[in-house]
Amino acid sequence: MMQQKHKTWLELECSECQKVFMPKNQGLWYRVIDGNILLTCPACYEKWENQFEVVNAEFSDSPGYGLPMVTIYFKNGQVLGPVGYLAEQTHIEIPGYEIPMSAKIKIKELARVFWQEKEKQKLKTFRLVDTFDEQYIYAETNAGDQYKIRFKYGRYGEMILDPNTKLPEYVLRQIEQKMRE
Repeated sequence: MMQQKHKTWLELECSECQKVFMPKNQGLWYRVIDGNILLTCPACYEKWENQFEVVNAEFSDSPGYGLPMVTIYFKNGQVLGPVGYLAEQTHIEIPGYEIPMSAKIKIKELARVFWQEKEKQKLKTFRLVDTFDEQYIYAETNAGDQYKIRFKYGRYGEMILDPNTKLPEYVLRQIEQKMRE
């Protein structure tokens, strides 16, 4: 006589809703809080994940605590930040905060756009022309924006840029930095 093999499913209890559930093909979700492993059923995980639907993120290239900073805006109105972040290969890791992977990936996409825009704003060419009859600065960004800024020297030898030339703040900052070098 042959015995039938019965499949036994592991039944788990959700730490959020305390309902019993069985892991499906999509995997098992868990969180580790204070050394305790908390299992989460698919319904509770989806509810938790929806709290962190990212609408926008504002990045700062000036580091805070040694890390670049980000302020994250969620669909439910919550704002997280400014906080430091670590850029991983596929997502953004925010030390000390538990955020679902879908939100981390969305933040990484927004960060990529921000850093591409910052790269376009960098000066590709910087030339100072100071001859007897011409005094100007020629600057060109990686995006191809070109600026020709006249200047003159003040009474004490300081350089005074032509106030009629309108420059974006990011170009002006880079010119000032180049002049100090």
